[in-house]
Amino acid sequence: MLSEHDVPNGLSRAAEIFENLGRESMDSRLSSYSAKGYFFQSVLCLMASGDFVAARSKLENFKNVDFSLPQSREGQLLESLLQVWVYESTSFLLMN
Repeated sequence: MLSEHDVPNGLSRAAEIFENLGRESMDSRLSSYSAKGYFFQSVLCLMASGDFVAARSKLENFKNVDFSLPQSREGQLLESLLQVWVYESTSFLLMN
């Protein structure tokens, strides 16, 4: 069983696995449609681990790999979530 200290490491590993699956999916025209789902899951794992910088960086990287990601529902949701995260983090810091 994972302890609370192992969770970020497990989420980072899951993000790597989803990234690899997404990149492998881009190799085939048929499977490339599932790539954005894998990239979506990868960024969500990074967000859940609390690593905003990695999540933002990977999303930008994935946009360059899968050109349909920015216009997709998945890409738009990730952008919105990251914007809210920045807003909430900034608001919290300003209040304290």
